[in-house]
Amino acid sequence: MNKLVMITAAVTSVVLLGVFIDAQSQMMADHRPSSLDSGQPVRIFAFGRVEGTTEEIELRPRITGAVQKLLVKEGDLVAEGEILLRLEDEQYRHEVTLAEAGLQQAEARLARLLSGAREQERREAEAKFRARQADVLRAEQNLARIRQLRISNAASQQELEDQIQLLASFRAQADAAQARFELLQADPQEDEVALERARVAEAASRLALARHRLEQTRLIAPHESKILAIDIDIGEMTGPEAKEPPVTLVGTGGLRVRAWVDEMDAPRVQTGMQAKISADGLPDRTFAGSVSNLSPRMEQKRWYSDQPTERFDTKVREIWLDVKECEELVVGLPVDVMIDPQPASVATEETPSTAESNS
Repeated sequence: MNKLVMITAAVTSVVLLGVFIDAQSQMMADHRPSSLDSGQPVRIFAFGRVEGTTEEIELRPRITGAVQKLLVKEGDLVAEGEILLRLEDEQYRHEVTLAEAGLQQAEARLARLLSGAREQERREAEAKFRARQADVLRAEQNLARIRQLRISNAASQQELEDQIQLLASFRAQADAAQARFELLQADPQEDEVALERARVAEAASRLALARHRLEQTRLIAPHESKILAIDIDIGEMTGPEAKEPPVTLVGTGGLRVRAWVDEMDAPRVQTGMQAKISADGLPDRTFAGSVSNLSPRMEQKRWYSDQPTERFDTKVREIWLDVKECEELVVGLPVDVMIDPQPASVATEETPSTAESNS
């Protein structure tokens, strides 16, 4: 008997609780402002968080190495192109030095070819050519004398043959000296110049590649940013495959709020709408913002405000609002957004016309 009474009481309590919740929901719906009751569109509420001009950016070096020096700390403001950290770079600096020397050698060979031989070299080659010509002339005179002596058997056949061989040797030396002299006098051949220019281009590319590898030992800020986190110490290894990024930053060209509008209100949001932004940590402050961008699609809700009345199994539309930067707003701060669905420009345009109709 007691068990039956307890079951009956429990069922009755559940029924009464359901009726109470339904009544409360109906009362809230009856008292909720609407465009039909007040003539004004219902404001749109959304949960969001403060961001910089970019999302959080995780930076990793493009090559693997040990950290040699950290040049920033968390909270620092850095300019575009500023060096954040350096990896050990001794090997890469030596590669640059070798490549610079190779380029200098290639350029020197090309310059030497284009300028031709020095005047001293030309004079030396001419002097050797004249000397070889004189040797040929003396050898020819001696050969003629030996042939005359050979007629009267005053010279042997061996002497005659030796002199002929000596004359041939002097003539060959004279031809070589003449060729050398003419080579130093002539302009460089086109194919020789093209070959040396190609060697210079190759050396220049090697130098550019070595410098590029050296630059990769430096982690550079991609734009004006604020350092959010440093997750590395001097001496630790890092690289493109590092699990944790050594530096995390965010753009600081201004602040914006990323918010998520419930699917019931998402179709009504438009760019240009004005909004008021508040945070639990700043109960006495509100900040003005305007909708600057809208996501072209709906997505499953991933961020939550932890409010008791919040819906979880719903889709949301991501929006962005531009806000004026101020010291109170911190990147990552959760905020509440109240959007006026009527753009400020429309309100200002309707005011004069209303005044005219009243007059």
